[in-house]
Amino acid sequence: MARKPTLSPDALEALGAAKLAAPVFDEAIANAAFKRRVAAALAGQSGPEAIAKLIDRRLSGLERARAFVDWEKAKAFRDDLAALLASIRDELAPADPALGTDRLLRFLATHKSVFERIDDSSGELQDI
Repeated sequence: MARKPTLSPDALEALGAAKLAAPVFDEAIANAAFKRRVAAALAGQSGPEAIAKLIDRRLSGLERARAFVDWEKAKAFRDDLAALLASIRDELAPADPALGTDRLLRFLATHKSVFERIDDSSGELQDI
């Protein structure tokens, strides 16, 4: 019986860009948080300022938002915040540490308005 292939960065890299593009595209269409991470990775090709612009747009939305997040949308909201943090940490900070630090501090500053909009009795948002 053949062994099941191990999912690892090296195994995915060996597949090549063409083989990976289709499942990445499909998942990006189905998953808004993943789509934002892919968009940040693509923006990285234009430089750190392009990544920062995408992140700034999302941070501005977080800063302005006041609507309560219902429990049905809590997981998507949590995933969106995690994707935003991952974009800052994995895309922007390595490309430009100063811009990354600035956006990370701005992300942290949204904590009060974020916690006012959602019930985090499970502590899942605090983990992010």
